[in-house]
Amino acid sequence: MASGCAIPVCPWVQSGNLKKKSGFFEVWAMELRAGTENGNILKKRGGGLILDAERQLESKRLYSGKILDVRVDQVLLPSGRKALREVVEHAPAVCILAENQAGAVLFVRQYRYPVGTSVLELPAGVVEPGEEPLDTACRELREETGFGAGKMVQVSRFYTSPGFCDEEIFFFYATGLEKAPLQGDDDECIQVETWDVPCIIQALARGEIEDGKTLFGLYWYLASKGIAP
Repeated sequence: MASGCAIPVCPWVQSGNLKKKSGFFEVWAMELRAGTENGNILKKRGGGLILDAERQLESKRLYSGKILDVRVDQVLLPSGRKALREVVEHAPAVCILAENQAGAVLFVRQYRYPVGTSVLELPAGVVEPGEEPLDTACRELREETGFGAGKMVQVSRFYTSPGFCDEEIFFFYATGLEKAPLQGDDDECIQVETWDVPCIIQALARGEIEDGKTLFGLYWYLASKGIAP
């Protein structure tokens, strides 16, 4: 996995100030003061810039489940005002784009109760306690498709819905597939499908892929091949 890449800076951000930009917004001379406890507009974090943090004042847990918990927090905003934040704490997960020797991609189709229909997705699953994401990816691929990967590379990681949920997905690219079935979960009914690139492009154009992580993976895959969807 690559260690990272440089983040491009907008041309109107210079010398530590955000200067006026015509169009949808204008920001006047916001000083980027890192290192102070109060009055900070932007701070560095993980090589990027983030707005001042919201401070938790109170927290009430409403539900605790197998893979997620729900809580409501009262927070103090940088402005000094108070607000409520509804938060879903979700276990981390993995998603795998598996390409076979013929250059086709493995999908799973399964009924998703919350949306009331069957959804075509890339193989995915929740990271179990004490398990590393790479181990989860290898296990889930075998359980859901019956194939093991000769090579499994982490490509990216991303939040699914950071406005209310802390779920993070680790995205992997698997090649060198060989039959290696592993018993899956008893409550899953999965149909495995194999699609070539032309079929994928047609499905994307028709809006038939509705799962967010799968859209992410497919657009990454096509871009990595230099293919315009």
